[in-house]
Amino acid sequence: MLASWSSGPRRPMGAAEWDITAPAQTRVLGRVTFMDVPVPAGIAFRRLSPVAGRPLDPLRTTTVAEPGDGPDGAPFDYSVYLERGATYDAEIQPNDDTLALPDEASSAPARTLLPPLTLRFTVPSTGPDRARANLEYPASLAQRCTASLRSACRLSGVVRSAAVSGPNPTVSGLTVRAIDAVSGAVVSSTDRTVDGRFTVRIAPTSARYLLEVSGVADDVATPTVTFDPALFFPGDQDPVLLVPAVSEVRRTVAVRTTDGTPAPAANVRFSGTDVGSSPLNLYGTFVAAGVTSSDASRLGELELPLLPGAYSVRVVPGQPVRAAVLETALTVGSGDDTAGEPIVLTLPVRSRLVGTVRDPNGRAIVAANVDALARRVGAQPSARSSHSTTDPTGRFSLDLDGGRYDLVIKPPDNTGYGWLVVAGVEIGTGVERSASYSVAAPVVVRGTLRDQAGVPLAGAVVRAYALVGPTGSIQIGSGSDKDALGGEREGVATDEAPATYDLLVGQASSDASGHYELLLPQAL
Repeated sequence: MLASWSSGPRRPMGAAEWDITAPAQTRVLGRVTFMDVPVPAGIAFRRLSPVAGRPLDPLRTTTVAEPGDGPDGAPFDYSVYLERGATYDAEIQPNDDTLALPDEASSAPARTLLPPLTLRFTVPSTGPDRARANLEYPASLAQRCTASLRSACRLSGVVRSAAVSGPNPTVSGLTVRAIDAVSGAVVSSTDRTVDGRFTVRIAPTSARYLLEVSGVADDVATPTVTFDPALFFPGDQDPVLLVPAVSEVRRTVAVRTTDGTPAPAANVRFSGTDVGSSPLNLYGTFVAAGVTSSDASRLGELELPLLPGAYSVRVVPGQPVRAAVLETALTVGSGDDTAGEPIVLTLPVRSRLVGTVRDPNGRAIVAANVDALARRVGAQPSARSSHSTTDPTGRFSLDLDGGRYDLVIKPPDNTGYGWLVVAGVEIGTGVERSASYSVAAPVVVRGTLRDQAGVPLAGAVVRAYALVGPTGSIQIGSGSDKDALGGEREGVATDEAPATYDLLVGQASSDASGHYELLLPQAL
C-alpha cells in the first residue's frame, strides 16, 4: 500500500494533460514499545500536503502480535511504505488487546494502560530501500505526576460522592480519563474506578488537560463531570475528585416540534459550568446527555440527572423528524420549584431548498447526487450536511438547518458532465428557497499515473480540490490516493488563512494503463 501524495497546486485554464509521477517511497518498519514491551496499537501516519489548506489521507496500519525479523536482523511489528524525505506524525492508538507491563500488577487492555501518543519523524531522503522508525513511549510514564511533572506521567486518585452531609463515600464503576482542555481529544489512558481509585497515564504532549469522570457508555443516570488539575496541583497526596450526588435530582425532558409532536431519537445534551455546588470547587463542567425514547408510552422523553443551575442545551433531532438543531441557554431550578413538571424543549422548523438541475440544452439531469455540505470554517455550529437525488424531472429537495453551505451537484458519469459546485449558499432559519442549476461543459484534465520506474499505477483514486476562501475559489490542486478510496479525511489545516478550506470538486480512478480523466467545473 502506497501513502497518499499531492501534485499541486495547479490552475487549469482549459483542457490539460497532467501526467503524475509518484514520489519515491521506501519501506519503513519498526516497533511500538513501552519499557521494551511491545504495545498492541493502531498507527496512523499523517502529514500535511504541499497544497496549503488540506491534509493528506493518513496511512493506517496495526501492530502484529508476533514480531518478524527485519533485513537488519532486528524485530519489527509494523511495516509501511512512506514518501522519502517527508515528515510524518505517527499517531499511536493503543487497542483492546491485552498488555502486561512490569509496573502493573496484572495485564489489561492496552488502551487502559497507555495513552494515545503522537511522535514526529522524517523519512530519510536517500540511503537503502528501507528505514527503521521505532516508536517508543517515554519512560517517564512510569513516574508519578507531581506539581512539576503534570504530563508524560502516571496520575492516581480517588473518586468520591459529594454527599450533602456526613462522609463522602467512594464511587466504583466510573470511567476516568484526561481530555485536552481545548479540543476535547482524549490524552490519557482510560481507567474504571474500583473502590473509588483510578490510575491514568497522561500523554507527553498534553500541556493543558482536564480530568473527565463519567459513567459507562449509554449510562444516562450518571452525568459527566470534568476537573481542572490546577485545583489540586501542587500536592503530595493523590487528588480526591468529588462527583455530585444526583440520585434525587432526576428530571424529565420532553422534546417537541413546533406543532407539539413528540420527537423520538433526539440527542439531548445539557452542559453547565455554574451548576450545583462543590465543597472543594473542583467542578469544571457538568454534562448530562441522552436520547429521547421511541417507546409509545414515553415518546420523545427521557430522564436526566440535572442539578439546579445554568446550562447550554443542544438537541439534535433524529430521523425522520423534520426539524432543525436547537441550541439554547436554560436555567434549571430545583425540583421543589418546578413541582415535577417536565422540561419542554421545542425544536425549530428546518429550512428547505428545492431545485432543478438541467444540462445546457434545458434537459433534466436525472439521478444526480446533490450534497449540501455545511461550511467547516465560520459556519453556524448547528448546521448539518444533507443529501438528495434528482428525480425524473431533474428536481431535488434538501432539508437544511440555518447556516452556510457548499452545494455540490454530481451528474451521473455517463452524462459526460463534471460536477457543479456552488460555494457559500446562505440558508436562513425556517425558510423555503427554490433555485435552478445548469451544468456546463467540464474542463477535462487527463493524464497517466506512474511510479518512479515509469510503471503505470492502476486503481489509484485521483481527487481534485479547490481551495476556497471568504470570497470564493483560490486555486485548484490535484492529488492521488493509491488504495485509499475509502480513507477518512480528519481535520482541515488552515495555515493559509483562517477561513480557507478545501472542497472536493472532482474525482476519477486510474485504469489498467494508469490513465485517468478528471471532469472539473469551469468555475466556482
